[in-house]
Amino acid sequence: MRILITGLVVFVIWSLFSTWLFVTRLRPAMQEPVTIQTVPEPTAEVAEPPAQPVEPVPKDLTIYFEFDKSRFTPDPQAEASAAEFKAWLEKHPESTIVVTGHTDYIGNQPYNLELGLKRARTVLKYLETKGIPQSRVTIDSKGEDQPAADNTTSEGRAKNRRTEITIKK
Repeated sequence: MRILITGLVVFVIWSLFSTWLFVTRLRPAMQEPVTIQTVPEPTAEVAEPPAQPVEPVPKDLTIYFEFDKSRFTPDPQAEASAAEFKAWLEKHPESTIVVTGHTDYIGNQPYNLELGLKRARTVLKYLETKGIPQSRVTIDSKGEDQPAADNTTSEGRAKNRRTEITIKK
């Protein structure tokens, strides 16, 4: 019973203290005017003009050669691609053309490197006849080092005897 009376006395003292604290300290603080800060509205930003469409780079051209030959006969696709390359170079003076000659694996490596270079030179001469200056063309030979297809079949070897023409920005 004693514990109940002690608990009741503590509860009454605590209630009186809480009421006094609320009335004298907390309530006046709650009645003070609240300062509202206004946030300035963001200014309307002007949109950037739409980006200019990027002109696509002409597709790479692959020219295939017969076995152990460096001559080729231009076809309509080569003619059209040469015209595209020329137009691109006129619009983009920083660009160049890279002509890379490739061979199949038949023959020794020094011979294949030389044959790939002959094929690249043949294509360079062709591009010059189409109005592309030699100073804007770089030639290279990979020989048999970068086959495009399997060298164990005749069809694969035929795909490896090629010269690739690409635009380098």
